[in-house]
Amino acid sequence: MNTKTPKPKSKLGRAGYPITLAVIAVVNVIIFFRNKINWRVYWICMAIGTPLGWGWNWYLTKAGNFPAWIFPEDAVTGIVIFGIHIEDWFFYPITGSFFITLYFWDPLKKWIDFKADWLKLVLLPLLILSVVYGLVAFGNCGKSIAICYGIPAIIMFVINFDKFDTAHFTRMAIIIIPMEFIWDHWAVGKHQQWIYLRESGMFCDWWLLGVPVEMTPYLGIIATFFIYNLVLLVETKRVFCGCKHKQN
Repeated sequence: MNTKTPKPKSKLGRAGYPITLAVIAVVNVIIFFRNKINWRVYWICMAIGTPLGWGWNWYLTKAGNFPAWIFPEDAVTGIVIFGIHIEDWFFYPITGSFFITLYFWDPLKKWIDFKADWLKLVLLPLLILSVVYGLVAFGNCGKSIAICYGIPAIIMFVINFDKFDTAHFTRMAIIIIPMEFIWDHWAVGKHQQWIYLRESGMFCDWWLLGVPVEMTPYLGIIATFFIYNLVLLVETKRVFCGCKHKQN
């Protein structure tokens, strides 16, 4: 297999990945100063989610015969630490921080707010079916998403069931899932900021617009369940602390 990385299709593609991460980081900082954040909850969730993301990244890029994705020349800085590009090291704390902050920011609440506890009886079985499907039908990438994020999301959903706010979850999903879908397809399909390798053996044969469905939209859907339930669990239950915290 020829693993030589091609040059990006456009000048924007040369720095698209680190630039996008920088923009998200700046937006995140702005949100910090404009909204009330429960910092105890924030840092506990960061301490759980970031190492999990790093471990999942290592598995996808180092465990197979070939990495699950590669970067074209000049698309990244070229700085590699322990075999992983520095952009990937930053990706998980930066995006994780944004999604955790999004939970507290909740910008769509003014427009989308409803009471539908019955929807939990639909969402939980759908999550379970999605995880089972990922374990059975997807490649190692989808299986790893189901194991790392899906199964914990199910457990936390069950624990959180009485506190699970379907409207709040819906508002987060409306932002996270399209964001992940657009970024992945824009970066891969239009600018080739990174390239998914079929030869890695990590993906199934079901691809959409040049991107494996395990990455988009499956990862976005499962990750939304994981993030929402993780923050909710830490915020409302006695986790790592003998006190409960009220929701903002």
